[in-house]
Amino acid sequence: MTSPESSPNNQRQSGEKVTAVLAWLLAVLIAVMEGGVFLPEVVKYGTGMFDTVSLVGSFAMMIVSWLTLLGSEQVNRHERDQARQIRRTGYAIQLLVVSAGTASCWHKSPWSGIVVGFMVVMSMVTWHGYMDSLALHPEDQKVLDDIIEQKRARERERLIEEQRQRRAAQLAEAAARYGYDLAEDQVRDESPPSIRWEIPARKHPSLVYFIRNGNRVKIGTTTDLRRRIRTLALRPEHVVLIERGGRELEREFHERFAKYRDGKTEWFRDVGALSEYIAERVEAIRQRQKPSEG
Repeated sequence: MTSPESSPNNQRQSGEKVTAVLAWLLAVLIAVMEGGVFLPEVVKYGTGMFDTVSLVGSFAMMIVSWLTLLGSEQVNRHERDQARQIRRTGYAIQLLVVSAGTASCWHKSPWSGIVVGFMVVMSMVTWHGYMDSLALHPEDQKVLDDIIEQKRARERERLIEEQRQRRAAQLAEAAARYGYDLAEDQVRDESPPSIRWEIPARKHPSLVYFIRNGNRVKIGTTTDLRRRIRTLALRPEHVVLIERGGRELEREFHERFAKYRDGKTEWFRDVGALSEYIAERVEAIRQRQKPSEG
């Protein structure tokens, strides 16, 4: 028996499916109409086999690109900036297709281009309504925007780290040609701290972590430190300090050591006051642990 709460959801999902089918049918119909109406006229402008094939291929590619952009917008609809850019690109391609097609057949039947242009506008209006039906509530979208931004930030950090590792490998290779081995410096930089931190196996209350990799330290916050370490492709031994706290404490550290920050990332140069703070905190914690160790 269907509950009263599930009935509106089922109706909403059915409505979304109907709108989706209508939107895609219109889009495919437009693509077929553009090919059927415009392509025969475009072909006439070819002066040879190569020109004809190139014109047909280019025109057909624009139509296929528009359909592909519609699919891409549907997949990335919750990433609003990206979705808007995809839609604008699709509009530009359709404007080019309709303009070129209408110009090609204007001498024969100008109404063909006008009808296709009107159908394109109707298709875009329907598609816009379909995308709006899938949109989240503005407050929910803001939450998702934060999640997406965090994901992008992690991806940027991963790319920066990969670039740093490639540069380090290239430098080591170049130095080796001159008889200098950088491996000893790398081992010294990445030596484990004097405290071996216990990494929780599951999710935990929010923690601010300091992870050292080479001559840089990442200061971040997480509720799943083990997973974060794996994401960074590092080892638990790289964790040099853990502090109890969340975003507010993390911001305090970022502001405190701002002059050592590497761009807009969470990575900081392991020098000066930052190195001193880590060493002092580790020593203080180690001293407190001594009685229990005895």
